[in-house]
Amino acid sequence: MSNRERKPLTTMRPPTRRAFVAMIGAAAAAIAVREHTTPTPIDPPQRPWTGSTRWIGHC
Repeated sequence: MSNRERKPLTTMRPPTRRAFVAMIGAAAAAIAVREHTTPTPIDPPQRPWTGSTRWIGHC
């Protein structure tokens, strides 16, 4: 076979249907995780219980 008859080398084949669906699912999962891991404001620490009941202003 001469150099003219050889096919050009390809580096990657097109993905199969199963691989394509897996890529779409992975992308959707990454987007879902990114939206739920947004930083939330940190609540100030609660004061520890001192052993007495706190008056809350009503009977």
